[in-house]
Amino acid sequence: MNFKDNASLILSLKEGNRKAFSYLIDTFHHDLCVYANSLINNNIQAEDVVQNVFIRLWEKRNNLNEHFSLKSFLYKSVYNEFIDQYRKTQSVLRIEKIYISYCL
Repeated sequence: MNFKDNASLILSLKEGNRKAFSYLIDTFHHDLCVYANSLINNNIQAEDVVQNVFIRLWEKRNNLNEHFSLKSFLYKSVYNEFIDQYRKTQSVLRIEKIYISYCL
């Protein structure tokens, strides 16, 4: 099957086609990691962000709309995952600072 067409790729993903998912990863993984690394400036965390996006996409593939751009969706998802992780990190750092100042 030809996965170059956005709509057919999404329909294949919704059907649970693992070859379509592999194609998606092969096509976008590297570029998404580069993008994530430009946000985080940490290769390992960038890989984690992209992996989380792909996992979530597979889990929620039935909600995909075949009229949306999968590429745009993936990039936006990476950005949102970065923001989520950043907020969690900032919360922890704030709590640690409060704890340290209290203990001193």
